[in-house]
Amino acid sequence: MIMRLFLIWALLVLTLYAFTQRTRSRLISYVMAIAALVGMILVAFPEVATDVAHFVGVGRGADLIAYLFMVIAIAAIFNLHLRNRLLDQRLSELAKSFALHTAKSPHDDRK
Repeated sequence: MIMRLFLIWALLVLTLYAFTQRTRSRLISYVMAIAALVGMILVAFPEVATDVAHFVGVGRGADLIAYLFMVIAIAAIFNLHLRNRLLDQRLSELAKSFALHTAKSPHDDRK
């Protein structure tokens, strides 16, 4: 019972955090909030996870949750990878632009 209360509290905090991030990314905010709300339902009523797992052809509800977590984690890691590559490209372009803008001619050094 204590673990259920802790998980519901943690998911509620995550839901509130998701709504505070609406201005940055609405889609991510809503997906986080929906995932946390579904998580609260599954914590409160674990038999729902088992029923859904049987419906989609998975043996146990815990297995279904683990599979879904893996898919979400891989998608999040891939998203972070793509964002990191984009930031690297932007930083390289900025560095090149700065270097060209602040470059000095060899004739400037003679003066």
